[in-house]
Amino acid sequence: MKTVTIGIPAHNESSNIKRLLISLLAQKEIDFKLKKIFVISDGSTDNTVDEARFLKNSKITVIANKKRTGKNGVINSIITKTDSDILVLIDADCLPQNDKFLFKLIAGLNKPNVALSCAKPVPVKARGFVEGIINHSQKLKLSMNEVLAVTNPIYLGNGRALALAKKLYKKVSIPSNVIADDAYISLQCLKMGLTIDYARSAEILYRSPSTLHDHLNQSTRFLDGQIQLTTIFNKQFVLKAYSIPKDILIVSLLQGLVTSPINTMLYFFILLYSKFLVLSKGTENTHLWNQAKTSKSI
Repeated sequence: MKTVTIGIPAHNESSNIKRLLISLLAQKEIDFKLKKIFVISDGSTDNTVDEARFLKNSKITVIANKKRTGKNGVINSIITKTDSDILVLIDADCLPQNDKFLFKLIAGLNKPNVALSCAKPVPVKARGFVEGIINHSQKLKLSMNEVLAVTNPIYLGNGRALALAKKLYKKVSIPSNVIADDAYISLQCLKMGLTIDYARSAEILYRSPSTLHDHLNQSTRFLDGQIQLTTIFNKQFVLKAYSIPKDILIVSLLQGLVTSPINTMLYFFILLYSKFLVLSKGTENTHLWNQAKTSKSI
């Protein structure tokens, strides 16, 4: 039976960390054994550590880093503490959709040559106008990414929940300055000649930002991270991995215009503005991610 360790990087996640841990402890251990859950608080200034330690369970280890080092350093630390067959990395502001989430997420790792399995990100119901626009765009992106995944599996490497086989995670050490940790892991997997699987039935719930400011933080971070990766890996390798055929892009845009024309057009302008900020060097994204405060509570 395969063993699983869960790693949760956390920075000011007091509103959700307890609920996430309760959900993970309630997972049905079908064909796997949950050995450990590491929660590493990265310089949190709220009650993240107290909330995580509230649950008295021998499987949970909470580590409080007084100084913030960034998500990459936390992930690298989790890797050094792990020796399980599978390492699952989950963002602290998410929730598994049901108690078979882990089973469904790691199932793909049984396929030949697969070393990375990615959950399906599902936004919860929007609470406002901006969040509704972002939710609409996320659903369109997911639909497009599922098509792209046939040739470009990196688009499924969403960092909200990833399962890494031991042969992959023991070869991963994320440079401290990397902005897009999930994309780095995905590219490392592909570079090693291994395969990425999409666990379509393993749904992970999250909340989209409800302010334009918070969304721009996330959007420009993705774009900046993609540019940075071309300087770390072979540039052509990265560009090929992220290439989007025009016909797929057009079909996705048309689908959006049919289902919700106003939200699609509004998001199109938001995306153009995000790219303008990145190309004009108007962002200050670093490995110390600027978190979207409005997406913390599900």
